[in-house]
Amino acid sequence: MGFEGWGYRFQGPVPLPDYLKPKPGVFIVWCVHDGAWDILDVGDADNIRNFLLVRDHFEDAGGDQPFKIFYSAAYLARPEERIRLLMSIQGPSFARCDLAALKKQKGLSEHERLFGRAMSRRRPGRLRVKLLRVPSLPRKLMRELLKRTRELEKRTRD
Repeated sequence: MGFEGWGYRFQGPVPLPDYLKPKPGVFIVWCVHDGAWDILDVGDADNIRNFLLVRDHFEDAGGDQPFKIFYSAAYLARPEERIRLLMSIQGPSFARCDLAALKKQKGLSEHERLFGRAMSRRRPGRLRVKLLRVPSLPRKLMRELLKRTRELEKRTRD
């Protein structure tokens, strides 16, 4: 698995640095949240796999966090090529993913990812569940989601 980016061929994205080769090159650490892929870290190393394995601040991405971490690498032996690629990635519009802000968000359940909760205007004490950003769903699936939502709403009232 790989992709073309910044004029180079990258391996990945992969969920663990173990999948990357122990070769020199440029790595990208991706932070995926709410369907968006942002760059968390970028750099170069003589042994990409070992370098990323000792970076302990990426280990807390598992569990109940609202984001996931993925790794990619472009294997380049010549240092001037690695510098050129790093400068291309870290262009004027480059902004790192704010991991600290994402960690403050609570982990969302599958239901909460599909639906948002809002207070009902007609009955202030009652939760109303409404659809958020759900891509075009088949009608049968949409009806099933609405049915489950009503069941959950009924349980919260009781």
